[in-house]
Amino acid sequence: MPAESRSADHARGEYRPIYKALLSGQDYVQLTADARLVLLTLKLTLDAPGIGVVCRGTLEEQTGLSAKRTRAALDELERAAWIRRELNVVWLLRGLRYEPSLSPNDPKHRLHIRRKLLDLPHIAMLTEYRKAYPEWFEEGESKSGTSGLTKALPRPIKGASKPLCGSGSGSGSGSGSGRSSHTTARTRRAAIGEPAGFADAWDAYPRRAGSNPRLAAIRAYSARLRDGATPDEIVAGVRRYAAYCQATDRVGTEYVKMASSFFGPDRHYAEPWKIGDHQSDNDLLARVRQVRAEEDARLASTQEWLAARNGGAQ
Repeated sequence: MPAESRSADHARGEYRPIYKALLSGQDYVQLTADARLVLLTLKLTLDAPGIGVVCRGTLEEQTGLSAKRTRAALDELERAAWIRRELNVVWLLRGLRYEPSLSPNDPKHRLHIRRKLLDLPHIAMLTEYRKAYPEWFEEGESKSGTSGLTKALPRPIKGASKPLCGSGSGSGSGSGSGRSSHTTARTRRAAIGEPAGFADAWDAYPRRAGSNPRLAAIRAYSARLRDGATPDEIVAGVRRYAAYCQATDRVGTEYVKMASSFFGPDRHYAEPWKIGDHQSDNDLLARVRQVRAEEDARLASTQEWLAARNGGAQ
């Protein structure tokens, strides 16, 4: 196949398989034409797990149906037990069970499914989803080095679930909402799976040199919530740590912990982080200040030498 053709095929996106027997099933042929069209569109557009966020206006654009007809089709599919909905999330019931391209016997496929679910809001429907596919969620696999993704899905967290793409009467894309872009971005991040309080914790977290992966921090933070910690407790710990780092001149250095470690099982957020509790803190602070004073002195000396040299050259 020519390179141009392969590139064009790749640009079309992922291929979605479907069993032909679906089209002759009695429960399918009893659906109205609109419901069939919406069902097939969901099958083609939802990821392999058969569950995902459907933004306002997306189905209308993809099917060519009006908003009223699309809503009626979705209601029909839900009454006929083809789909379930919560917030902006649509679950194609039995979609994963009849997914020809994936098998629960393949560990990589199971891991792929669980990673996809991490991108969804923490809603009650995810618990039902997990119960519907027990073969995809074997608890014993959590010991095989899959970073806890094979464990139970996060339980719903109060206040963590918000519809994606906005929940008002508008389209969610206008500029007259009165909210700043920062607030809009935070609302969108919360909608795609960030647990309650994480945005505040992330905003308050001290800047560090080097990497500080947000997704790894989310996973560690979510794990602590499942262990019983509260968002207020963690955010308060972040603020204490930020003040500590500021007072000890650690902000912007590699001495700031990675957030995933701070939110990890050692529960660093629960520490008091008081200045001077340990002599090592005082020693480190004194050393840092000494080094900075020496650097400032060298810089001043260099600037004086350059000024004298430039003055002598005139």
